[in-house]
Amino acid sequence: SAAHIGDTGMEMIKDYCKYGGNLLVLGGPFAYGNGGYKGTALDEILPVLSQGPFDLKAVDGVMKWTPGQKMIKTGSLDALKPGYIHYVKVKPAAKVLLTCGEDPFLVAGAYGDGTVMCITGTPLGSSDFCNTPQWQEVLANILDYSGLKKKGGSGGDK
Repeated sequence: SAAHIGDTGMEMIKDYCKYGGNLLVLGGPFAYGNGGYKGTALDEILPVLSQGPFDLKAVDGVMKWTPGQKMIKTGSLDALKPGYIHYVKVKPAAKVLLTCGEDPFLVAGAYGDGTVMCITGTPLGSSDFCNTPQWQEVLANILDYSGLKKKGGSGGDK
């Protein structure tokens, strides 16, 4: 949560991304709206806007890669069915790379010289998508795209 990171921690994250660091933010019970991101430095750097507490939304959609994105190399989305995602608004300059139904699941953006990516899905509910071999492959591709997998990586096609 933003409260646990604190103002100084958020400013450090902001500077890290501004000067070329890459960041991946995951969903969960204390992330985005319920994590108190709205109106903080995190809201400034993330490619999505938190909508306030109680932002978890049940989803029953099919996961799909956004047409034209070039991130996925291997892996299948068939087993990836999160039970909940965070309701967020995508900033105008951001790119939605993966959706769940009509909702953004993976969003990428730039902050300074860094790449910032948000996964809005959560490991909550009856779905265990984050413990599947398919998720491991997809997550490896996400990390590779963002430059987080390789030391000194520059990220994907920002």
